[in-house]
Amino acid sequence: MKIVSLSDIQDEPSIHNPAISKKVILNPGDAPHIKSVGQVHFEPGQVIQSHRHTDMHEIFMIRTGSGVIRMGGEAYPLTSGSTTVVQPGEPHEVENTGTEPMLLIYFQIPLSPA
Repeated sequence: MKIVSLSDIQDEPSIHNPAISKKVILNPGDAPHIKSVGQVHFEPGQVIQSHRHTDMHEIFMIRTGSGVIRMGGEAYPLTSGSTTVVQPGEPHEVENTGTEPMLLIYFQIPLSPA
């Protein structure tokens, strides 16, 4: 068993934009078939530029705030409570287009077990 509290986890910079902070909740080996679970904090206007992961699915759940995710040339709204699944190899960009911080929980699920 593993119990984790967000208040006990140190902020660290996002790999895709060091100005955006994240907290990694679970790492490889903490749970079967999970590469990572974490929370990302976006201030208004902050963007994680377009990128892709060829080795995993990525799931985003919006806890608070609002923004957009851009995939395939389209912008899709992200609102509190919404969930988005990004397929392996699919380019995606996430931006806080709102006026308040956006908190996003992500789940990274590898194509091969971690």
